[in-house]
Amino acid sequence: MGLGVLHRRRAERFAQLLDEADGGPRHHLRSSFDPELAALVKLRHRVSHAAPPISPCPDFRAQLRAALIATAERDGIGATARAEPPQRPARSRLIRALSGRGSRARVTLVAGIALSVMAFAGISQASEHALPGHPLYGLKRSTERAQLALAGSVERFRP
Repeated sequence: MGLGVLHRRRAERFAQLLDEADGGPRHHLRSSFDPELAALVKLRHRVSHAAPPISPCPDFRAQLRAALIATAERDGIGATARAEPPQRPARSRLIRALSGRGSRARVTLVAGIALSVMAFAGISQASEHALPGHPLYGLKRSTERAQLALAGSVERFRP
């Protein structure tokens, strides 16, 4: 058992003890770390009860409420909501890249496709003389099957 597993189990046990201390369901597990973890749970209990209660400043609450109401009115949330006009169906990223304003995106897309085709062709060419047991033999078989499938479909269309 690795050291990481032991630390994870100990952390999970500590989380269980914290849940039990806060009124959660009781876990009936015991481990050799219980006395040390129990001391940490007691320390957490003392620290959490010693902290003064924190509440936001009244000015902050008023400013936050005003900002939320202004956002709701501006964005049309709740009672101020308006019917949304029907939206056009979303186009795919590829269609947007090819037809949109981004010529840089188009160039990147075309270059990526060209590079992918060249890489696949190069790997297919390299696998041409692969023998069974060679890492590229599966690719050779797939390429041959694709060639046979294409050859069969071409013969069907010839007069």
